[in-house]
Formats: sequence, C-alpha cells, structure tokens
Amino acid sequence: MPKRKPSPPLCELLRAARIEAELSQAQLAAAITPPITQASVACMESRGKPVSEATLVKVADALGTTVVDLLVTGLQAHRRQARAAKRGAA
Repeated sequence: MPKRKPSPPLCELLRAARIEAELSQAQLAAAITPPITQASVACMESRGKPVSEATLVKVADALGTTVVDLLVTGLQAHRRQARAAKRGAA
C-alpha cells in the first residue's frame, strides 16, 4: 500500500484558501465580522497561534463558504500551489 503524505497544517490551508480567493491578508481581515487585523490573519497563517473553531467559522463566512468547504478548498489550492512551485523549481 502506498504511503500517504500527511495533510498540511491548518495554517497552510487557510493561506491557500485566501490566495485562491484572491484576497490579501488585509482584505480578508476587513471582511471578517467583526473585523480583525492583518497581523491576526498573518499569525493564523504562520503557525503563530491556534485557530479557534469560532475564528474558522468567521473566516469561512468572510470567504462565503462553510468550514468544511474552506478546508477542502484550502487543501486543493495547497496541492495546486505546491505543484506549481515544484514545476517552477525544475
């Protein structure tokens, strides 16, 4: 049986989903209700602090999706971005 690659950390999924939505950190921060700072988004995306369930719901709402779809979109986008980076490095 082939060895499965581990899933990327949540912070990488959040970053990939934001990039897929073509939003800057500041734009996502402003879209969250109530708004948060760009630094808070950067922290979520850099393993700086754990992301609460409530925050995940707010991020998903700001992106017009559900938490499940946010994570699936993030995983798909992360894989596409990794493949693109690999092609660029070759």
